[in-house]
Amino acid sequence: SCENGSVARVSMTPLVAARTKANVANSKIDGIYANFILSGELNVEQGGVSVLAKEGDLVVYDSELPVTHTGGGRHYEDLSFLIPKSRFSSVPRPEDHFRNILLSRGKMISPLSSCLSYLGGNLSTASEEELSALFDVFVSLLPVAAGCFCADKKEVDPVALASQLLREI
Repeated sequence: SCENGSVARVSMTPLVAARTKANVANSKIDGIYANFILSGELNVEQGGVSVLAKEGDLVVYDSELPVTHTGGGRHYEDLSFLIPKSRFSSVPRPEDHFRNILLSRGKMISPLSSCLSYLGGNLSTASEEELSALFDVFVSLLPVAAGCFCADKKEVDPVALASQLLREI
């Protein structure tokens, strides 16, 4: 991990991992975690909410709260991101928007989905400059995909939101 964030490809057999209050207290980075599921499933429990992410889904959660992960199936693989909250300066109180949310493959805006798929397929062969640029794109698109700029987050239609964003661009 670094000041601007990090990404890693993680491959393993089933797992159970917990980030406790003590782990949180010892953490040096106040950030947002994100896991893009390449294969298998990941159940994330945080703040009394449990979400199940499957292949092609993105789960996002706050580093400042205890969390439990349970990876299922015979094989599990994901892209794991740590993004400092300072990277979300345009988002008021990012922890309120990124507290254990699931962006499912079928409802994720296509620019974010394409970026993550490209990263998943090219992480080991891309140059450091390419990875840095793709990470920046991911961080820029995440608040849009999560509905951070909508007045009523519960009524976000990701397809309409992406269409509106593309028209504005």
